[in-house]
Amino acid sequence: MPDLLTIKEASYWATDYLKKNVTTSNISYLIQYGRVKKIADNGCTLIDKNDLINYYEQSYNGRREIEWKTQLGDDLNWVLSFDHLKEADTTKHSKVCKPLFSILKYWKLYSKDTVKRLTYFDKLRTNTYQRCPVGDSRIIDIFQKLKK
Repeated sequence: MPDLLTIKEASYWATDYLKKNVTTSNISYLIQYGRVKKIADNGCTLIDKNDLINYYEQSYNGRREIEWKTQLGDDLNWVLSFDHLKEADTTKHSKVCKPLFSILKYWKLYSKDTVKRLTYFDKLRTNTYQRCPVGDSRIIDIFQKLKK
C-alpha cells in the first residue's frame, strides 16, 4: 500500500529528508511538471512518498556529483553545477537550464593551464618598483608623473 502524503506533509518530509528547506510550492512544482505523480482524492492532491524518494534519489543526494567526479576527477568544483539551487530556479516550462557538463572537461584543462602559467610567471617575478601613471592620455604629462 502506498504511503500517500498531502503537499504540506510532503514538504515537511522532504525538508527532513534533504536537510534543506522544501516548500509546498516546491512540491507543487514537482507535481505540475510531472516529476512526481499526482494522486487525486476528493479534491485533495496526494503524492506517493516512494515517488518523492525515487525523484530525490535520482536527482539529488549527491548522485550526480559522484557520477561527474568519477568521470572528471575529484577536484571538480561542484558549485558550478547549480545543483544546490531549487528545481524551480533551474527549470522553466519543463526545460532544464543547467550548465553543459561537457564544458567541464575544457574548464578543467583551462584551469590547470592557468595555474601552470601563473606558477611560471611567479618564478620570473623580480623585486623591482613598478609605477603605473593614471590619467587621460591626451592631457597627462607622463614624464612629470614618473618623476613624482
